[in-house]
Amino acid sequence: MPELREVIRKLDKFINKQRFCSLYRIDTYEQAEGLKARRKEQISELAEERKKLRLEQKRWERKGSPAYANLCRIATQEKTDKMRELYKDVRMCDEIITDSPQVRLNAMRLVQQRTYEEQKRRLLEELKKVRVRVR
Repeated sequence: MPELREVIRKLDKFINKQRFCSLYRIDTYEQAEGLKARRKEQISELAEERKKLRLEQKRWERKGSPAYANLCRIATQEKTDKMRELYKDVRMCDEIITDSPQVRLNAMRLVQQRTYEEQKRRLLEELKKVRVRVR
């Protein structure tokens, strides 16, 4: 049973990577690197905004305005949640980059299989047309 759980975990991980690649149209190592760099920039921007909000929150707390301080706290939490999602994307890009040869190989196999099936379907359709003409 532990082996089966491990296989299922690996399959889930692979499916998640494929979905991620499909969602962001990542076909190459360079595209994954580019997305990772953009996400890191976004994280840096959000971190700066969050830092300013925390300072603003402290200022309102010192002034004795808990309502405004609470608004800043909520906005800070929203920035943190967005950063968490971006960090997930960065980790996924790292996994894709480290596993990229295997991912590329699997993607190429899928494309080859689909191409083969499409060619086979076309040939069968042509054969049906030829048989109808001969009779």
